Amino acid sequence: MAVMAQKLAGFAPLPEKARTLPQNVRASSDKDRTPPEKTSPLPEPTAELAEPIFTPPDYTMKEIYAAIPEHCLHPSTFWSVFYVLRDVAMILALFYAATFIEYVPEKWMRNLLWVSYSIVQGFVFTGIWELAHEAGHGALSENKFINHTMGLLIHSALLVPYHSWRFTHSYHHKSTNNLDGDVAFVPDRKEDWEKKRENRWKIQDWTEDMPIVALLTLIIHQIVAWPLYLTINNFALKRIAAAPWWKRSHFYWRGDGPEFRPENTREVIISNCAILVMVGILWTAVKQFGGWNIMCYYGFPYMWENHWIRKFPPPPIFSETMQLANGE
Repeated sequence: MAVMAQKLAGFAPLPEKARTLPQNVRASSDKDRTPPEKTSPLPEPTAELAEPIFTPPDYTMKEIYAAIPEHCLHPSTFWSVFYVLRDVAMILALFYAATFIEYVPEKWMRNLLWVSYSIVQGFVFTGIWELAHEAGHGALSENKFINHTMGLLIHSALLVPYHSWRFTHSYHHKSTNNLDGDVAFVPDRKEDWEKKRENRWKIQDWTEDMPIVALLTLIIHQIVAWPLYLTINNFALKRIAAAPWWKRSHFYWRGDGPEFRPENTREVIISNCAILVMVGILWTAVKQFGGWNIMCYYGFPYMWENHWIRKFPPPPIFSETMQLANGE
């Protein structure tokens, strides 16, 4: 770089006349310049462009399975148990470390440590929640008893009715993005969306794009959307929403609701009993240690976990180029 600078320094700057075009040249250039040609407007969309260009694949599930290496279809019970115990150990280690926060003299440092603890513990809660999710797909062990026992224990500790969620989640995967058959992440049809906008208050049109409104909506959705979905299924399709909220709940064990069949009753009751045990444990802890302490150790990490499990699944993407599936 120094050598290049010395070489450049040896050149004298051009005189002003050399850097300026003669007047007659500039005038000639301006005079001879022709205006740009007018571009024609964009062509109107043709019928061919308006037609859907997405073609659904014609390969079968059998062909997909055949393309997957054989060892990928057989989960390892040993490693699955190891991952579960690893996450449990991390949770207990963070619990233990948090017991020393109260001894920090500075209040601002204690607050910072509690916030940091809730975030990190929320990450671990989310990780072990996802292991229970894999159990719901039968992916932790080929032994159903081991698989479902791990899923039941983990999800119940995080206030999720394991078997009930497993059934509805299975329905979701069997009819993903089917506007009539799916039970989760289903957008409104255009006419339903327009009808909802006609019936809402005018102030919602004025404020919906305000940053503070968007932030509050996001916070509320990320914190309470998941418990509401489990309790009253407030995102239900029309055919499910027609039933009373308690019948479409994940805790409704009788077989006459829209979510579960009579043969699912036993597993739904087991899930409910496990949730009641966990609620009893939390209530006992509140009586023993105080509500605020339980919120710090369990409640706030639980809220972070609710946030992350709503954040992870990508939203369904629909396009005019894709054909929408109906109930057929």
